[in-house]
Amino acid sequence: MSWNEVETGGQWAPEIGDKLEGVLKSREMKKGQNGEYPVFTIENAEGEAFRLWGIVLETKLGQLEDGTKVLLTYKGEQRGKNGGKYKDFSVMSWSEE
Repeated sequence: MSWNEVETGGQWAPEIGDKLEGVLKSREMKKGQNGEYPVFTIENAEGEAFRLWGIVLETKLGQLEDGTKVLLTYKGEQRGKNGGKYKDFSVMSWSEE
């Protein structure tokens, strides 16, 4: 038997066009300067867990059930209607149909 380090999850720092394929494992609410926001955990095929957040992901991943297979593609930084910047993602979910 031995002690093993518990990791908090990987950091995904994508460049435009980078993809992350995995399973939406969980979501949890965190408190920040602008109120509460969800943090999503996606686990890839190698078992690495990535914690992601952001308004686009909240809108798109928030519609899916935990356990859904997903494919995220980073589309780059965009400007919103109010002039603020945000990170844009394409989010696809797997369907057996």
